[in-house]
Amino acid sequence: MEERRIRNSLAVSTPARGGRIVALDVVRGLCLSEMMVDHVPHNIVWQFLTGAPGFFSAAEGFVFLSGFVGCWTATRALNRGHSMNSIFRRFHSRNLMLYRMYLLLLTMVLWFAVRGGPQFDIWRQFCDVRAGAVQVWLRGAMLLHLPDYLDIFAMYVVFLTAMPVLFNQVRLGRIKTVLLVSLIIWGIAQVWDPSWSGYLLYKAGYFNVLAWQFLYTLGAVLGYKAANGKITHRPRFYSFIVCLVLATLFFLTRHVGIAQYIGLRLPVLDSSSLAYKPKLGVLRVLNFLVVAYCVWYVMLRFGQRLSRKYAYRQFALLGQHSLQVFSWSVAVTYISFLSGRTWIHIRPSVQLLIVALVVMSLWIPAHLHARWSKWVRESRNTRSICELPPQVVEIRCYSLSSLRRVSGDGSRVTPQAHGNR
Repeated sequence: MEERRIRNSLAVSTPARGGRIVALDVVRGLCLSEMMVDHVPHNIVWQFLTGAPGFFSAAEGFVFLSGFVGCWTATRALNRGHSMNSIFRRFHSRNLMLYRMYLLLLTMVLWFAVRGGPQFDIWRQFCDVRAGAVQVWLRGAMLLHLPDYLDIFAMYVVFLTAMPVLFNQVRLGRIKTVLLVSLIIWGIAQVWDPSWSGYLLYKAGYFNVLAWQFLYTLGAVLGYKAANGKITHRPRFYSFIVCLVLATLFFLTRHVGIAQYIGLRLPVLDSSSLAYKPKLGVLRVLNFLVVAYCVWYVMLRFGQRLSRKYAYRQFALLGQHSLQVFSWSVAVTYISFLSGRTWIHIRPSVQLLIVALVVMSLWIPAHLHARWSKWVRESRNTRSICELPPQVVEIRCYSLSSLRRVSGDGSRVTPQAHGNR
């Protein structure tokens, strides 16, 4: 009953596995795939993906869902009787894993930027080693000098560091205060950007963390409410139509050429500060919210039908192992730039093939980590059985053997169940 109430409140009809919402994993997998295409050198696919949904990109969805899933799992653990200390240890463990992956990639990039040949000149532009590799590495370890594409790791390290405080405040019922403070910080970020500093050893990265924390906080709050069954609203058809119309207007405003072709005169806002990606302009936030509502409705309406599709399950696999997949994508991004900043000089058919292979490679870390996680679970179960007293092991073996008893005529005999659980 508890699981049904939670799923109804989310209005996501796809099954949950191990406390996860598979539909959210699918969306995260799609976001990872789109970001992979967006990060590799300029190619023909960019013409179709850049600004395809409007003023926002897959990054907004991934940040929002990261906050949602993080608070969802923590709240579920709390409701199952886990202590706050154990939940905070989970946050710390996840953050430490992310930070180690960041340091590994940072070390790799700096090593080849300093020791590599001329083909690594573009890596030197990404991390700017003019101040010295040791100084840059130390500053990078303190998240003060962030090479291109590694700044996303640093942003998530900051988010996960603040997550225990955020989760505790939400748990205490201070949701309005949390959202208000987050909104104020987002407003400050619209007029002040840490990247404006000209200090050589300081490189803030592409994303303004003060702005992007708003989507992460919003996702965390909704994740907490969803896990407690407090989201009673279900997306309605007329609300979906309104959001779909708004999303279409955002799309046409983003792609003014299409609007002019069909006879519409809309303002040019693509270069406006309202749509500026690093500081998460207000147009990007509004555009993301209306599209997110449309996705919510589609998952409710067609979730069960889509869950039977092979592609649905494969994208869910990417979302379930997002840390490993994203780390792989960053490494592939750096390797791809060894060929230059653009692939436009390559034949279009070859570009499509390369992009397809790059995206398909995302399933390599996903499958490897899934198998490794399964092996770890089985090893722990085997070890726990071996550590039991011999009498308990004997009783368990007898219980399993009793399930296989057969009667004289060869029919299976099933032991009588004792009580309802």
